[in-house]
Amino acid sequence: MEQKQRANLWKSRVYCDQAYQSYQNVIDIWRAAPPGGGIPPQVQLHLVKLMKCMGIVLDNEKKVYTVSGDALKLVVKLEKGRTLICRVLEQALLPPNAVQALLPVLLETIISLPPSRNESGSNGAAKQTGNGSNVDGPTIERLFRSMASIIHKLNINGDTLLKCFQVFLSHGKPSFSSNVRMECLHSLLQKGAVVIPQSPSEGVKEAWGQAEQKFVSTL
Repeated sequence: MEQKQRANLWKSRVYCDQAYQSYQNVIDIWRAAPPGGGIPPQVQLHLVKLMKCMGIVLDNEKKVYTVSGDALKLVVKLEKGRTLICRVLEQALLPPNAVQALLPVLLETIISLPPSRNESGSNGAAKQTGNGSNVDGPTIERLFRSMASIIHKLNINGDTLLKCFQVFLSHGKPSFSSNVRMECLHSLLQKGAVVIPQSPSEGVKEAWGQAEQKFVSTL
């Protein structure tokens, strides 16, 4: 078991290092490009590598992005990996469709993080306070705020919003028992109130209504 944990830790470090190299290449090429010239073609190669390290892959036949939760966990496991994902989201480096595919999986991965000694020596990614509420570490807080900002700004479809809402509900009260988690959930509910009524899918509308009822009963 100890050997397996060490192997996973090293694998996480390799994924993070490769992701950081690709991220830095993307930033360097972009900064060196002449203004007003659009996206430099060299960026694409490094951006694809960066997304692959985060578990994001484009299905060329269906033209949709899929996300591997296992690969994403390796990056999210480390504090430096979470910081990298925050930078990628905050700097809007990913295609909008890739972000939509990423959001529910990233949310599930963060909420599922087990308490551990990380975040500069704190006693857990979600440390308990005296009143039973969670106090998230700095990079966890930053991730939730980054997602809240994206949900607010990006044109997100109803299906993605529903998946994110269901992730929150599947983990019960602990998933929204800190301020930053509630901020993210509030942003999600606000966007849902605008987008869901306009959704062409009756199934999404019905499932959202059921999710709202479950949320109220949970509270």
